[in-house]
Amino acid sequence: MNSWRLLKDLAPLSGAENMAIDEALMQVMRASISATSGDYIAPILRFYSWKEATLSMGYRQDYQKYADINTRLPKVRRITGGGAVLHNKAPLELTYSLIAPVNTDEFCFEGLKGSIRYSYGKISHAFINALNLVGLKGEFVSCSGEKSNDLTNRAKGSPKKSLNDTCFSSSCFEEVTVKGRKLIGSAQKRDKLVFLQQGSIVFGKDKRAYENVFGEGTSDLFTSLAEEGVTVTPEGFIVKVVNAFSEEFNIGFSESCLSTKEKDLVDKFFNGKYQLAGWTEYREQPKFDKSTAVIKSA
Repeated sequence: MNSWRLLKDLAPLSGAENMAIDEALMQVMRASISATSGDYIAPILRFYSWKEATLSMGYRQDYQKYADINTRLPKVRRITGGGAVLHNKAPLELTYSLIAPVNTDEFCFEGLKGSIRYSYGKISHAFINALNLVGLKGEFVSCSGEKSNDLTNRAKGSPKKSLNDTCFSSSCFEEVTVKGRKLIGSAQKRDKLVFLQQGSIVFGKDKRAYENVFGEGTSDLFTSLAEEGVTVTPEGFIVKVVNAFSEEFNIGFSESCLSTKEKDLVDKFFNGKYQLAGWTEYREQPKFDKSTAVIKSA
Protein backbone atom coordinates (compact mmCIF):
# COMPACT_ATOMS: atom_id res chain seq x y z
CA MET A 1 0.00 0.00 0.00
CA ASN A 2 1.33 3.41 -0.98
CA SER A 3 1.48 6.25 1.53
CA TRP A 4 0.67 9.91 0.81
CA ARG A 5 1.92 12.94 2.71
CA LEU A 6 -0.61 14.75 4.88
CA LEU A 7 -0.05 18.41 5.76
CA LYS A 8 -2.41 20.12 8.21
CA ASP A 9 -1.59 23.82 8.24
CA LEU A 10 -4.50 24.98 10.35
CA ALA A 11 -2.70 28.01 11.81
CA PRO A 12 -4.29 30.79 9.73
CA LEU A 13 -2.06 32.25 7.01
CA SER A 14 -2.35 35.07 4.50
CA GLY A 15 -3.39 34.42 0.92
CA ALA A 16 0.15 35.07 -0.30
CA GLU A 17 1.58 32.57 2.19
CA ASN A 18 -0.94 29.88 1.30
CA MET A 19 -0.39 30.25 -2.44
CA ALA A 20 3.39 30.27 -2.01
CA ILE A 21 3.26 26.99 -0.09
CA ASP A 22 1.14 25.26 -2.73
CA GLU A 23 3.36 26.37 -5.60
CA ALA A 24 6.52 25.44 -3.71
CA LEU A 25 5.18 21.93 -3.07
CA MET A 26 4.32 21.61 -6.76
CA GLN A 27 7.79 22.80 -7.81
CA VAL A 28 9.61 20.42 -5.46
CA MET A 29 7.51 17.48 -6.64
CA ARG A 30 8.18 18.37 -10.26
CA ALA A 31 11.93 18.39 -9.57
CA SER A 32 11.70 15.05 -7.74
CA ILE A 33 9.91 13.45 -10.69
CA SER A 34 12.53 14.81 -13.10
CA ALA A 35 15.34 13.46 -10.93
CA THR A 36 13.98 9.92 -10.64
CA SER A 37 13.01 7.25 -13.11
CA GLY A 38 10.00 5.20 -12.18
CA ASP A 39 10.22 5.63 -8.41
CA TYR A 40 6.97 6.24 -6.58
CA ILE A 41 6.50 9.92 -5.69
CA ALA A 42 3.94 10.33 -2.93
CA PRO A 43 1.06 12.75 -3.60
CA ILE A 44 0.43 15.43 -0.98
CA LEU A 45 -2.91 16.30 0.61
CA ARG A 46 -2.78 19.65 2.41
CA PHE A 47 -5.42 21.42 4.51
CA TYR A 48 -5.17 25.08 5.42
CA SER A 49 -7.05 28.17 6.57
CA TRP A 50 -6.98 31.95 6.15
CA LYS A 51 -6.15 34.60 8.73
CA GLU A 52 -8.58 37.08 7.15
CA ALA A 53 -11.21 37.18 4.45
CA THR A 54 -9.36 37.15 1.11
CA LEU A 55 -10.40 37.24 -2.55
CA SER A 56 -8.50 34.75 -4.69
CA MET A 57 -8.69 35.09 -8.46
CA GLY A 58 -8.19 32.37 -11.05
CA TYR A 59 -5.04 32.56 -13.16
CA ARG A 60 -6.69 34.13 -16.22
CA GLN A 61 -9.10 36.48 -14.50
CA ASP A 62 -9.05 40.24 -14.99
CA TYR A 63 -7.88 41.97 -11.82
CA GLN A 64 -9.55 45.22 -12.80
CA LYS A 65 -12.97 43.66 -12.36
CA TYR A 66 -12.29 43.41 -8.62
CA ALA A 67 -9.81 46.25 -8.11
CA ASP A 68 -12.36 48.74 -6.78
CA ILE A 69 -14.42 46.27 -4.73
CA ASN A 70 -13.60 46.82 -1.05
CA THR A 71 -10.08 48.15 -1.47
CA ARG A 72 -9.24 46.91 2.04
CA LEU A 73 -10.01 43.30 1.06
CA PRO A 74 -6.77 41.37 0.44
CA LYS A 75 -6.53 39.91 -3.06
CA VAL A 76 -4.32 37.16 -4.38
CA ARG A 77 -3.98 35.45 -7.76
CA ARG A 78 -3.84 31.67 -7.94
CA ILE A 79 -1.91 29.63 -10.49
CA THR A 80 -4.97 27.39 -10.83
CA GLY A 81 -7.80 28.32 -13.15
CA GLY A 82 -11.45 28.78 -12.35
CA GLY A 83 -13.40 31.69 -10.96
CA ALA A 84 -12.95 34.07 -8.07
CA VAL A 85 -13.44 32.84 -4.50
CA LEU A 86 -14.05 34.87 -1.37
CA HIS A 87 -12.24 32.84 1.26
CA ASN A 88 -13.43 33.10 4.84
CA LYS A 89 -11.61 32.62 8.10
CA ALA A 90 -12.08 29.38 10.01
CA PRO A 91 -14.48 27.96 10.98
CA LEU A 92 -16.44 29.18 7.92
CA GLU A 93 -14.11 27.51 5.41
CA LEU A 94 -11.55 24.74 5.10
CA THR A 95 -9.29 24.85 2.06
CA TYR A 96 -7.42 21.89 0.61
CA SER A 97 -4.78 21.31 -2.01
CA LEU A 98 -3.68 18.08 -3.63
CA ILE A 99 -0.35 17.86 -5.43
CA ALA A 100 0.36 14.68 -7.39
CA PRO A 101 2.32 13.29 -10.33
CA VAL A 102 0.13 13.31 -13.43
CA ASN A 103 0.93 9.69 -14.24
CA THR A 104 0.76 8.19 -10.77
CA ASP A 105 -1.22 4.97 -10.63
CA GLU A 106 -3.90 6.44 -8.37
CA PHE A 107 -5.04 8.77 -11.15
CA CYS A 108 -4.82 6.41 -14.13
CA PHE A 109 -7.94 4.83 -15.61
CA GLU A 110 -7.57 1.58 -17.55
CA GLY A 111 -4.09 2.58 -18.67
CA LEU A 112 -5.17 6.11 -19.59
CA LYS A 113 -2.59 8.35 -17.96
CA GLY A 114 -3.05 12.00 -17.18
CA SER A 115 -6.85 12.25 -17.57
CA ILE A 116 -7.82 15.61 -16.10
CA ARG A 117 -11.48 14.66 -15.84
CA TYR A 118 -10.71 11.38 -14.12
CA SER A 119 -8.48 13.07 -11.56
CA TYR A 120 -11.23 15.60 -10.78
CA GLY A 121 -13.75 12.80 -10.53
CA LYS A 122 -11.66 10.60 -8.24
CA ILE A 123 -10.97 13.49 -5.86
CA SER A 124 -14.63 14.53 -5.84
CA HIS A 125 -15.71 10.94 -5.27
CA ALA A 126 -13.51 10.81 -2.17
CA PHE A 127 -15.09 14.03 -0.88
CA ILE A 128 -18.56 12.65 -1.54
CA ASN A 129 -17.68 9.64 0.57
CA ALA A 130 -16.43 11.98 3.32
CA LEU A 131 -19.77 13.81 3.21
CA ASN A 132 -21.53 10.47 3.56
CA LEU A 133 -19.59 9.95 6.79
CA VAL A 134 -21.19 13.11 8.24
CA GLY A 135 -24.65 12.14 7.01
CA LEU A 136 -24.81 14.24 3.85
CA LYS A 137 -25.50 13.01 0.32
CA GLY A 138 -23.36 14.70 -2.32
CA GLU A 139 -23.15 14.13 -6.06
CA PHE A 140 -21.25 15.10 -9.18
CA VAL A 141 -22.74 17.74 -11.43
CA SER A 142 -20.81 18.59 -14.58
CA CYS A 143 -21.28 21.71 -16.70
CA SER A 144 -23.54 19.74 -19.02
CA GLY A 145 -25.91 19.12 -16.12
CA GLU A 146 -24.98 15.43 -15.99
CA LYS A 147 -25.56 13.97 -12.53
CA SER A 148 -23.83 10.79 -11.48
CA ASN A 149 -21.43 9.31 -8.97
CA ASP A 150 -20.19 6.76 -11.52
CA LEU A 151 -16.70 7.45 -12.89
CA THR A 152 -16.75 4.70 -15.50
CA ASN A 153 -18.21 6.71 -18.37
CA ARG A 154 -16.70 10.04 -17.33
CA ALA A 155 -12.97 9.40 -17.40
CA LYS A 156 -12.16 9.96 -21.07
CA GLY A 157 -14.11 13.13 -21.70
CA SER A 158 -12.86 16.68 -21.39
CA PRO A 159 -14.85 18.71 -18.87
CA LYS A 160 -16.53 21.82 -20.17
CA LYS A 161 -15.50 25.13 -18.71
CA SER A 162 -17.88 27.41 -16.88
CA LEU A 163 -18.40 30.83 -18.40
CA ASN A 164 -19.26 32.31 -15.02
CA ASP A 165 -16.64 34.50 -13.34
CA THR A 166 -17.21 33.32 -9.76
CA CYS A 167 -16.37 29.85 -8.55
CA PHE A 168 -19.42 29.16 -6.40
CA SER A 169 -22.12 30.50 -8.74
CA SER A 170 -22.12 27.39 -10.95
CA SER A 171 -21.01 23.75 -10.86
CA CYS A 172 -18.38 22.44 -13.22
CA PHE A 173 -15.48 19.98 -13.65
CA GLU A 174 -17.05 17.10 -11.70
CA GLU A 175 -17.50 19.27 -8.63
CA VAL A 176 -19.41 18.30 -5.51
CA THR A 177 -22.95 19.55 -5.02
CA VAL A 178 -25.71 18.93 -2.50
CA LYS A 179 -29.32 19.21 -3.68
CA GLY A 180 -28.14 20.99 -6.83
CA ARG A 181 -25.98 23.62 -5.14
CA LYS A 182 -22.20 23.60 -4.99
CA LEU A 183 -20.56 22.80 -1.66
CA ILE A 184 -16.94 22.23 -2.69
CA GLY A 185 -15.38 24.32 -5.46
CA SER A 186 -12.07 23.26 -7.05
CA ALA A 187 -9.61 24.22 -9.77
CA GLN A 188 -6.44 22.70 -11.25
CA LYS A 189 -3.06 23.65 -12.62
CA ARG A 190 -1.16 20.92 -14.43
CA ASP A 191 1.76 20.33 -16.74
CA LYS A 192 3.26 17.15 -18.18
CA LEU A 193 4.64 15.98 -14.85
CA VAL A 194 2.52 17.20 -11.94
CA PHE A 195 -0.84 18.73 -11.10
CA LEU A 196 -2.08 20.94 -8.30
CA GLN A 197 -5.76 20.97 -7.35
CA GLN A 198 -7.00 23.61 -4.91
CA GLY A 199 -10.47 23.64 -3.42
CA SER A 200 -12.69 25.30 -0.82
CA ILE A 201 -15.08 23.45 1.49
CA VAL A 202 -17.81 25.77 2.74
CA PHE A 203 -18.67 25.27 6.42
CA GLY A 204 -20.71 28.46 6.81
CA LYS A 205 -21.51 31.71 5.00
CA ASP A 206 -20.90 35.39 5.59
CA LYS A 207 -23.76 36.39 3.30
CA ARG A 208 -23.23 40.14 3.53
CA ALA A 209 -19.50 39.95 2.79
CA TYR A 210 -20.04 37.59 -0.15
CA GLU A 211 -22.77 39.68 -1.76
CA ASN A 212 -20.78 42.88 -1.25
CA VAL A 213 -18.21 41.37 -3.62
CA PHE A 214 -20.28 39.32 -6.06
CA GLY A 215 -23.72 40.92 -5.97
CA GLU A 216 -27.12 40.48 -4.40
CA GLY A 217 -28.44 36.93 -4.32
CA THR A 218 -25.13 35.27 -5.21
CA SER A 219 -24.77 33.68 -1.78
CA ASP A 220 -27.95 31.67 -2.44
CA LEU A 221 -26.34 29.90 -5.40
CA PHE A 222 -24.20 27.63 -3.23
CA THR A 223 -24.66 25.82 0.07
CA SER A 224 -22.68 25.11 3.22
CA LEU A 225 -22.36 22.32 5.75
CA ALA A 226 -24.16 24.45 8.34
CA GLU A 227 -27.00 25.18 5.91
CA GLU A 228 -27.40 21.45 5.33
CA GLY A 229 -27.64 20.82 9.06
CA VAL A 230 -24.17 19.33 9.51
CA THR A 231 -22.31 20.29 12.68
CA VAL A 232 -18.64 19.36 12.38
CA THR A 233 -15.39 21.17 13.06
CA PRO A 234 -12.73 21.55 10.36
CA GLU A 235 -10.49 19.22 12.37
CA GLY A 236 -13.28 16.66 12.62
CA PHE A 237 -14.02 16.83 8.92
CA ILE A 238 -10.33 16.36 8.06
CA VAL A 239 -10.50 13.01 9.84
CA LYS A 240 -13.46 12.01 7.65
CA VAL A 241 -11.70 13.19 4.48
CA VAL A 242 -8.53 11.28 5.31
CA ASN A 243 -10.56 8.11 5.91
CA ALA A 244 -12.48 8.60 2.66
CA PHE A 245 -9.31 9.23 0.61
CA SER A 246 -7.64 6.18 2.17
CA GLU A 247 -10.53 4.01 1.00
CA GLU A 248 -10.95 5.65 -2.41
CA PHE A 249 -7.28 5.38 -3.37
CA ASN A 250 -6.27 2.37 -1.26
CA ILE A 251 -3.51 4.34 0.42
CA GLY A 252 -2.24 5.30 3.83
CA PHE A 253 -1.16 8.71 5.09
CA SER A 254 1.97 9.95 6.79
CA GLU A 255 1.53 13.30 8.52
CA SER A 256 4.46 15.63 7.91
CA CYS A 257 5.51 19.26 7.73
CA LEU A 258 7.38 21.31 5.17
CA SER A 259 10.96 20.25 4.53
CA THR A 260 13.83 22.73 4.66
CA LYS A 261 14.00 22.71 0.86
CA GLU A 262 10.27 23.43 0.63
CA LYS A 263 10.46 26.24 3.19
CA ASP A 264 13.29 27.91 1.28
CA LEU A 265 11.24 27.86 -1.90
CA VAL A 266 8.12 29.11 -0.08
CA ASP A 267 10.10 32.19 0.94
CA LYS A 268 11.09 32.80 -2.67
CA PHE A 269 7.55 32.51 -3.97
CA PHE A 270 6.14 34.58 -1.11
CA ASN A 271 8.58 37.48 -1.43
CA GLY A 272 9.25 37.29 -5.15
CA LYS A 273 5.77 36.58 -6.50
CA TYR A 274 2.64 36.48 -4.36
CA GLN A 275 3.30 39.69 -2.44
CA LEU A 276 3.93 41.64 -5.63
CA ALA A 277 1.31 43.69 -7.46
CA GLY A 278 2.84 42.64 -10.78
CA TRP A 279 1.68 39.06 -10.28
CA THR A 280 -1.65 39.85 -8.61
CA GLU A 281 -2.71 42.48 -11.14
CA TYR A 282 -0.98 41.50 -14.39
CA ARG A 283 0.23 37.88 -14.03
CA GLU A 284 3.84 39.01 -14.30
CA GLN A 285 6.07 36.00 -13.74
CA PRO A 286 8.72 36.29 -11.02
CA LYS A 287 12.24 37.16 -12.08
CA PHE A 288 13.91 35.11 -9.34
CA ASP A 289 15.47 31.73 -10.01
CA LYS A 290 12.95 29.11 -8.88
CA SER A 291 15.71 26.59 -8.37
CA THR A 292 17.61 25.81 -5.19
CA ALA A 293 20.68 23.72 -4.81
CA VAL A 294 18.61 20.59 -5.50
CA ILE A 295 15.56 21.98 -7.25
CA LYS A 296 15.75 22.47 -10.99
CA SER A 297 13.70 25.08 -12.77
CA ALA A 298 10.90 23.63 -14.84
